[in-house]
Amino acid sequence: MGLDRKHPLLWLDQYSKTFNTREFKIEQLADFIRMPESQVEVQVITLAIQGFVHYDIAQRKAFITDKVSHYIKAKSKLVDYDVIEFQSEADSKINAEIKLENFDLSIKGVPHISLSNAKKGCNKSN
Repeated sequence: MGLDRKHPLLWLDQYSKTFNTREFKIEQLADFIRMPESQVEVQVITLAIQGFVHYDIAQRKAFITDKVSHYIKAKSKLVDYDVIEFQSEADSKINAEIKLENFDLSIKGVPHISLSNAKKGCNKSN
């Protein structure tokens, strides 16, 4: 029986720590967690859609992103990790703009953003 009772992110974290690498092929991870390659590939594709890995389907090779360790630490209450979603109702077709040199984000059509007092952050309205 494989490690299928573990969350897939824990497989990736354990694999990465065991082999001191963030890259793997489907067959390598399947051997490590003792599961069929087809089942592992479905999980890896799902994780790629969620941004936890970058997956090359042709080579059946993946790279584990930083999001895996951040997510695990957040679930373990070691760090704070929030997903923030904005609903924008802008009059123009362009409702958001990000400046790549400093990652400033400007969103139109969002009247306000509330942050709790416990968190530090920037709260600017357009």
